[in-house]
Amino acid sequence: MSKTINAEAYQNPKIGDIVHYVGTNGTHYPSIVTEIENNEIDIVVFATDGHITVAGATEVEYDAECSNGSWHWPE
Repeated sequence: MSKTINAEAYQNPKIGDIVHYVGTNGTHYPSIVTEIENNEIDIVVFATDGHITVAGATEVEYDAECSNGSWHWPE
């Protein structure tokens, strides 16, 4: 599903950038960009819900509205 990107809010991410991933529960997790292709990125997600969990997410789309399963720049 492709979304229209607000060019004012969007900046091109680079490998190594820190972004926020929005989990399925709406929680925002710090993440590091590991790959970029078109408007999607692959990231390593660091979850700290009582313990540290490292997970990967692929083909994540940018969403300034912060919908579940998307990424955005840290506030």
